[in-house]
Amino acid sequence: MIKLGGRKTVCIVGMNSQLWAGLKEHSDGDEWWGLNQGHLFFPIWMLRNFTRWFQIHAWGPMVARQRPEVGHIEWLAKCGLPVYLEETRAEIPTGVRYPYEEVVATIGSNYFATNTFGYMLALSIHERFEEIKLYGANFGPKDISDAYARPCIEFLLGLAVGRGIKVWVPEASALLKGDIYGRTVDQSGLALEEALDVLRRYSGSLKYSEERMRVGAATLRLERLYEGLVGGKARHGSN
Repeated sequence: MIKLGGRKTVCIVGMNSQLWAGLKEHSDGDEWWGLNQGHLFFPIWMLRNFTRWFQIHAWGPMVARQRPEVGHIEWLAKCGLPVYLEETRAEIPTGVRYPYEEVVATIGSNYFATNTFGYMLALSIHERFEEIKLYGANFGPKDISDAYARPCIEFLLGLAVGRGIKVWVPEASALLKGDIYGRTVDQSGLALEEALDVLRRYSGSLKYSEERMRVGAATLRLERLYEGLVGGKARHGSN
């Protein structure tokens, strides 16, 4: 049984390597939560830090979609982490049934149950973490599945703030940001947009490698420069 109220900060980590910057600062004393087939994408130093894993998909269809050579089910069985499932399975010795009913009662609805990040965020609110940090997920308009999940994620982040929990998302993430309405915005940095699009497409075409990490880091630096020049987004935590 997992004890509530232990570690104060939880880092919920997705597979977008461009949004991993800063994770090493949380390698001691904080929880890291991973999901799905992330073990195929995360480097070893990251895998060593995860404290829980989430595979919430309905078991039968999820298993049917797996390619045997990927070894996803075998990894879940041997990872040694608490693995949150819809229901416990004999194949996963460390499997934990996701406390769906209890989390619904805490959140006040099942609106979190539209995507795995929603399940993870809702559980972190249920367990009363003091701070939630969301890495490796953009939830921008260009990815259909991300755009579909974004309203749920932003609702939960707002709910967390309303309950006194600190939340943080990367500056480069689309979450908690939107075009400013009714204020004059400096347009001097808009020429960087084309360069950013090229870098993002190139990075997305690369398999996980040191080169992809370097390109991702360069993209992140350029995005920060772009945001500083344009200043055209409203964002949580800004004046």
